[in-house]
Amino acid sequence: MDTAGRNFRNEMYVSELNSLLKTQGSSETILVLSLTTKYRDMKAITNNFNKFKLDKVIFTKMDETESYGAIVNIVHEFSLQISYVTNGQNVPDDITELNEWQIIDLLLEEPRT
Repeated sequence: MDTAGRNFRNEMYVSELNSLLKTQGSSETILVLSLTTKYRDMKAITNNFNKFKLDKVIFTKMDETESYGAIVNIVHEFSLQISYVTNGQNVPDDITELNEWQIIDLLLEEPRT
């Protein structure tokens, strides 16, 4: 779910999104988070939407940060799977899958100069 610029702290907006979710049958709920968001806010957003039984997360704006620890922390703390990451604005070319080895490489890599 992408909150489309709506304040996740506003219960009315959250309830509107909840009404759009499929309640019967097979479905997945995927949260979209920007990697440029502060970790504390990412955690609050995920916690707020976790009541909708989140399955996966998409991390966006990977090309706009050098801080990747939130990926591991959010996925671990909320028991989510990473579905995709975005690394630019050319959709669908800049949407990719991210595996655990790539995350390790990102975390251990020296900062770019």
